[in-house]
Amino acid sequence: METALSTALLDELMEEFDNKYAAVGFDMNGNLIEVMYNLADEDMANIFHAMKCRREFLRMLQERGCHVDFD
Repeated sequence: METALSTALLDELMEEFDNKYAAVGFDMNGNLIEVMYNLADEDMANIFHAMKCRREFLRMLQERGCHVDFD
């Protein structure tokens, strides 16, 4: 998961939450994955969700100017 966060194309605080973040980055094989986490402190993240990137997150990337292939 560290790879996904360090290569994040998207890393944002989710609307209506004080400490819930969504990130989209690459896993060690170069696949796009979505990760959700909260900050335990300034040096540690608690990751509670990670999976293959879904279309809704791909659309978010596209809206931010990233070229995304939906195939």
